Amino acid sequence: MKIAVIGAGTIGEAIARCLKDHDVIATRRKIEKIKHLEELGIEVTKDNKYASEKSDIIILCVKPKKIPKILREIKQNTENKIIISFAAAIEIMLMKKIISKAKIVRAMTNIGVIVKEGFTVYATKDLNDEEEKEIKELFGKMGKYEKVEEEYMDGLTGLSGSGPAFVFTILESLMYAGLKIGLPRELSLKAAIQTVIGSSKLISETGIHPSQLKDKVVTPGGTTIEGVFELEENRVRTTLIKAVDAATKKA
Repeated sequence: MKIAVIGAGTIGEAIARCLKDHDVIATRRKIEKIKHLEELGIEVTKDNKYASEKSDIIILCVKPKKIPKILREIKQNTENKIIISFAAAIEIMLMKKIISKAKIVRAMTNIGVIVKEGFTVYATKDLNDEEEKEIKELFGKMGKYEKVEEEYMDGLTGLSGSGPAFVFTILESLMYAGLKIGLPRELSLKAAIQTVIGSSKLISETGIHPSQLKDKVVTPGGTTIEGVFELEENRVRTTLIKAVDAATKKA
């Protein structure tokens, strides 16, 4: 199976790296920025038509506004091929108008794919069981994945696609909090990172709701309730909800 990754920017390159055990060809206009991928056995080119012609599965990692142009460019090489688009807010119906004979998958992942810990969601009605098994195998190399109805894609773009930026903001804030109370920078960052990792893993592995776990940490008159009170008084919960909502509306 040969896979084309069209648009090997940050996410596209990460996907290409995750799938390097397959026969991968990656494209980018500034080809010098991805020449290093050749060391991994990944073919690189500027030519989207060439990449699409040579591939069985075509993965699109370009900006949403470029999708119509790219689809028209590769249209003659898409018949009966699987096209996986990671472009936010571009509906399957819109893509079908341009490449009606392709098998289209609308997907979204996040920057965690760089370390093979992405969360990929996808929607499609075009694939048979064997084809869907193939793309699940690909998504599995990128982290975790979930098939969803297309109506949920914009919301998941706001929550999971944009979510890492919100988490990084929280992590940075925790680190600076450590600095404010006198901790060394490196120790403060290490503590913040492991706190987020451990807390996330605890939820993931136990299945216990975050609010229940929070209650296990909060004790009457203790230090934690003072911090939680500050978070609630400053509407941090509401701010995070509004951040996801704003990102979703933009999607």
